[in-house]
Amino acid sequence: MESFRAWKAALEERHGKTAVRNAALVSAFLLATLTVALAPGMIEARDPRAASPEADPFADDAVWLAPAPEAERTTLAYAPVEDEGFARTVAAPALTDKLDCLIQPYEIAEVGSALVAVVQDIKVERAEMVMAGQVLAELDSSVEVAAADVAKARADMAASIRAREASLNLGARKRERAKELYGRNVVSEDLRDEAETEEALAAAELARALEMQELSKLEHEQALKRLERRTIRSPFDGVVVDRHKATGEVVKEEPIITVAQINPLRVDVILPAALYGRVAAGQRAEVWPELPGAGVEVAQVTIVDRVIDPGSGTFGVKLDLPNDDLTIPSGTNCQVRFLEGR
Repeated sequence: MESFRAWKAALEERHGKTAVRNAALVSAFLLATLTVALAPGMIEARDPRAASPEADPFADDAVWLAPAPEAERTTLAYAPVEDEGFARTVAAPALTDKLDCLIQPYEIAEVGSALVAVVQDIKVERAEMVMAGQVLAELDSSVEVAAADVAKARADMAASIRAREASLNLGARKRERAKELYGRNVVSEDLRDEAETEEALAAAELARALEMQELSKLEHEQALKRLERRTIRSPFDGVVVDRHKATGEVVKEEPIITVAQINPLRVDVILPAALYGRVAAGQRAEVWPELPGAGVEVAQVTIVDRVIDPGSGTFGVKLDLPNDDLTIPSGTNCQVRFLEGR
């Protein structure tokens, strides 16, 4: 004990009394923690001053460790816990059970233009029904209109062709007279060849004029195509979901209007892998939209995913749901039950 006290005094002189006391407390705490982990029933906190004043080597804040009485010991029972993912088997739903689904638009198109232009006019409003080919918006097209008019005027020009036709007729008559005179030995062979050459040149000029007219027609068609790109049309029958631009705004390869096709609708279903192979394209199913007063609808499977998601162990199925009267809104939750057979 004397040697221990000398060692303690040396530590306090070197590191300070507070540091030594803190180190002792930390060591005692670690020892208590280890004892709890190894033998929970061996811990008993006692007042060291009551047991023996000389038994406290550090201070009156120390913790005395001693075996607890047998009656006060607590026995902890440890039982292995099985992983529910392995110990419990999740029963897959039957194919004829009602499964959750979601009704989506059959197709959504963000209609816009690849040109940089100013919106001249938007002709539809949100929630408005539109037909395929209907004009949704128009971009500023004053330059394209002028170019189309110039191309049309050039394509309609016929004076050059008439002049070439007259020159060809004159050349043909000259050739006939030269041929007749050459047969009577009135003109030389050179004059006859010259008349034939003039006729051939006139024919070539006429052909060139006709080609230029055809090229002008093609340029006119090209100008009309460029003008048509300034008119934004609906790609299918549907409803206007949103307007992204207003009159006077600049479009830079951005969508102007979003159109959704809602007849037919598309039903998305996520099925567990246990049902893979039991659903095929063409199979029918009953669909219950979660709407007040909605009845059962009949849909048909069109797409079955051929790849199972490894993370969730599921695959997707898509069905077509007729919506001729447009009473079923898209974005509605639903339940589906597949029918056996087709």
